Amino acid sequence: NSLPSPPQSNQQRKINSSGHKSRPMQKAIFQNHQKVVATLLYQSQQTIDIAMCWFTHPLFFSILLKKAGKGLTIRLIVQFDQANFNPKGLPFKELINLGAEVYAFRQNKLLHHKFVVIDDRRLLTGSYNWTGTDNADNLLFSDAPDLVRAYQNEFQRLWQNGESLKSLIGIKPPAPSFLKLFEPIAFDVLDLRHAI
Repeated sequence: NSLPSPPQSNQQRKINSSGHKSRPMQKAIFQNHQKVVATLLYQSQQTIDIAMCWFTHPLFFSILLKKAGKGLTIRLIVQFDQANFNPKGLPFKELINLGAEVYAFRQNKLLHHKFVVIDDRRLLTGSYNWTGTDNADNLLFSDAPDLVRAYQNEFQRLWQNGESLKSLIGIKPPAPSFLKLFEPIAFDVLDLRHAI
């Protein structure tokens, strides 16, 4: 699963070497997720906007630290829970100290997104959480301007509903919402009978 070369500007994309308008690239990816994400992050040149349910992957975090140290604009919004924020978790404060912005999503519903927009021109989205787990996941890469713009708009909406991590100091994050999936479910026999 190779990624395309670094992005072309919209002007470069309009006409290819044969004089025809080139088409945006879209690619479905079903394996080597870690390599794909790391490569895309390394290729970033200006901005990285990430909306991620759970982010605990040390390799991706180290790349973000390097990119923030080089002055890239990095914005990250993640679910506010103990899966992301715990004593053994990633040191998000280090990222903030390098100029990145880290927001937490504390709404009544789960931030279940898993996407990154790179340099306002490249999108990577799918089922893959940045946790380092090896699941049967998918990623979709696209540099189609309309699709990238839609995800940028969604990122802005999430960002406006998020809270700066700095403002949440001293607030204990709740247990991850996925734990609720494993709580016992009790039905009243009468209710169950009527449901069937």
